[in-house]
Formats: sequence, structure tokens, C-alpha cells
Amino acid sequence: MLKALDRRNVATAEKLYHQLSRPKEPIFYINNWKGYNQVWLPKRQVIGTKHMICLDQNNSNTRHHLGRIASRSKIVSRSKEVLSLSVAR
Repeated sequence: MLKALDRRNVATAEKLYHQLSRPKEPIFYINNWKGYNQVWLPKRQVIGTKHMICLDQNNSNTRHHLGRIASRSKIVSRSKEVLSLSVAR
């Protein structure tokens, strides 16, 4: 999420943590970016991509539906890695 916002730094991670940690203590499914360890407790972190697949699929659909408000084409990621993975399926 932080990478998508193009504000991937410790201050933004800290702000996101405080917004999401109310009213209960969440579990964060994250990649291995070192900034998360400076902000979030290790017991609330699950590092890896195993649990991220359904989140990525949902994000694609959400981007598409929000993008339809402003355009008439499918909204897709322009990341070379994401594009190559989607073609490989």
C-alpha cells in the first residue's frame, strides 16, 4: 500500500500503523522492507507473499472499478514484474 502511494518511508508507515491499529491490534501481511521493523511490532508482522495473492487480486479489481469512474478502459499495473507474472499464468 505504501509503495502504491509512492510515499514509502518510515514516517508514512508510522502514520498508517496508527490509523490501522484502532480499535484492535491488527496483523500486517508485508514484504521484507526494513522500514516496517522500525514501526511495527514483529509479533504483528507476517512477512512473505503467500497470503498476499488474494489481496493483490482484490486490489486489481478495486483499481479497475475506481478507474472506471474516470475512464472507459481496464486499469492495470504498469510494473514490469506484475505484467510478466500475469502473462506467465
